Amino acid sequence: MRQYVLVTMVVLIGGCWDNGETETGELVGEFEVGGALVEQSCGNAMDASDRIEIDVALSVDEDATGRAYMDASGSVFVGTVDGDEYEFQVSQSSTVIQSSTGYEGCYVTQRDVFYVLVETPDDATARTVSGYQMTEIEPIAGSDCSPALSVSGGAFLALPCRVEYVLSGDEIL
Repeated sequence: MRQYVLVTMVVLIGGCWDNGETETGELVGEFEVGGALVEQSCGNAMDASDRIEIDVALSVDEDATGRAYMDASGSVFVGTVDGDEYEFQVSQSSTVIQSSTGYEGCYVTQRDVFYVLVETPDDATARTVSGYQMTEIEPIAGSDCSPALSVSGGAFLALPCRVEYVLSGDEIL
């Protein structure tokens, strides 16, 4: 019997993207952001609640054109800004099932994207945000992930798979 190494799939909202950066730059705003689950094709391999809530602070680096920072649940991430659009991406590779004699193993890449558009309504003083948070997981070339699929007793419903939330929120004044 093969021994499975479970992949810990994390969503940005859990604050697990921390890349060691410290927040710098000029504060753009702080926002209370909520998200509604719109896609979950990963099955039990990824815990995804129907609704998420997070406080986000967005900053821009005045010295580096296009560089932005996001503080989400105490973890700081570096991304890009273009006008009022902010995007933060992180990817990592993980072992789902280690290789063994006669079996090449199952290795995946997880890519997380957090995108928001900051808008100022004509009739309001508080700005709003809208966007999405998405996690995509796909096997690395040469991997055999068939034993990790639920039809074979694994945790993944399908591979590649995706979890996505539609986001909206208001500025904290």
